[in-house]
Amino acid sequence: IPEGISNMFDIDDLASILTSTDIKFEYTIFDACLMANVEALYDLRHTSNYIIASVCEIHGEGFPYMAIIPELLSSGGRSFDLDGACQAFNNHYAQKYGHSGSISLIDCSEMEALADITKQVIATSSSDIIMPDIDNENEPTVTLQTYDGARLFYDFGQYINHICKDESQRAAFNAQLNRTVVSKYTLDRFYSMIGWSGYYRINPDVFSGISTSLPSDIYREYYLQTAWYKATH
Repeated sequence: IPEGISNMFDIDDLASILTSTDIKFEYTIFDACLMANVEALYDLRHTSNYIIASVCEIHGEGFPYMAIIPELLSSGGRSFDLDGACQAFNNHYAQKYGHSGSISLIDCSEMEALADITKQVIATSSSDIIMPDIDNENEPTVTLQTYDGARLFYDFGQYINHICKDESQRAAFNAQLNRTVVSKYTLDRFYSMIGWSGYYRINPDVFSGISTSLPSDIYREYYLQTAWYKATH
């Protein structure tokens, strides 16, 4: 790449550019790794009505467009089935690889409400917001689901449920999470080249369809500058 030229840019810059057009997409499909991340989704909430993205890394071949495009151009191109597109993605990876088929459909109009209930949980939580101490005898033992080999991306729903101590508040959070994540599909393992490369297990019972970097102490200074952090703390 010539000096001064880059093919990369920050998510908040992308969000700013797209919203400045005053055009909101019906949907955006991110054929890119790790984009079903609550911090990124919150930045992009005004750019599209819906977002399709994965909590994991996506294989180099990307989305199986031969299977997905028919779902996006149904009724002669007059309608689309975003849940069907997600199912097609998951089915393709299940049949061809048997792993890395995690995909989520996010309703961007629900991101503000998700931030609101998350802020309430964090404000009343007595747990360590950075990372639960699984060796602390006063804390229930918990293994947080990660979506990469460097322990940077964790399951958002599982983590917030872990730190939330109030049953009614937890129920309110999960209800809002279900409104935000319209549909989600996953296989029971994924491949990561980040950190320690290799295959990792996914527990479908805790898979919420969204990840977060909140429990991680990696890049902590940058995390504290995100719009999501400022909206929830």
